[in-house]
Amino acid sequence: MKKLILLFFTLIFSLSTFCQDFQGIVTYKFEIKNPMPDRILDSLFISRIGGKSTMTQIYYYKDNKYKSVIKETKTVQLYDPKTIRLYNYKVESDTATWSDGTKYIDKIVEIERIDEIENILGFDCQAIRIKSKMGETVFFFSNKYKLDAEKFKGHKYGFWEDYLKETGALPLKFVMKTAFSYIISTAIDIREENLSDNIFELPKFKHLTKNPF
Repeated sequence: MKKLILLFFTLIFSLSTFCQDFQGIVTYKFEIKNPMPDRILDSLFISRIGGKSTMTQIYYYKDNKYKSVIKETKTVQLYDPKTIRLYNYKVESDTATWSDGTKYIDKIVEIERIDEIENILGFDCQAIRIKSKMGETVFFFSNKYKLDAEKFKGHKYGFWEDYLKETGALPLKFVMKTAFSYIISTAIDIREENLSDNIFELPKFKHLTKNPF
């Protein structure tokens, strides 16, 4: 009987651990591709975007919060769940812009599961495609890394709420194509760990303006 009780509690603990939302750090390889190779040379396109077409983007996730830092440019994007705003700024800068996360910047046309599997960091990831008026984005995800859509309710910017409603999981890769952009972001490292709330504190800025887009 004692062995059965111990087995029962072990099973319950394992299930509750598996169902917990992901908390930790994900490092992505962020690639900017030439969206119009038939109209502009790759070399010219890369020079126009500052000469960097591949960068490292580090995401921090905890509960209903997230933050990303592009290593090479020290550009930060911080999501504030209290106001549903996204703040963009440089590390140690006193200037920032913010975007209203409750607003769509594009209109969804269709969301569909697609029959495509890609192995990322050893996980066979499923795929979902979000088509919009401006283009389409394909997300790859593994059910191992959960994110609760309810915690990001109202976060329409970047179709984040819609994506999470369909998957309930952290994206390990996305491919976004529009007439003027072509971006591939792929997870190259993922670490589950307890993060301090200090990571997600919004700095005090002298100059704060709203992003017009």
